[in-house]
Amino acid sequence: MANLSSTLCWHCVNAVPTKEGDGCSWSRKLEPVKGWRADKRTILYDTVEKVSYLVHWCPQYRKDQRDGGVG
Repeated sequence: MANLSSTLCWHCVNAVPTKEGDGCSWSRKLEPVKGWRADKRTILYDTVEKVSYLVHWCPQYRKDQRDGGVG
């Protein structure tokens, strides 16, 4: 199982679509963001293997000021 604790998405305002923001293609439809730099990973979620990504850079990244995000 991959360690996703450092994925850029967890510190991005686009990580979750809200009424204030549209999110991104990953948070809306689980489609990789065009142009991002990420490593594809398989993670175990509730005993089922799922495809995910460890994102290192994303053109849609916007730092979430609420959590003192990275970057």
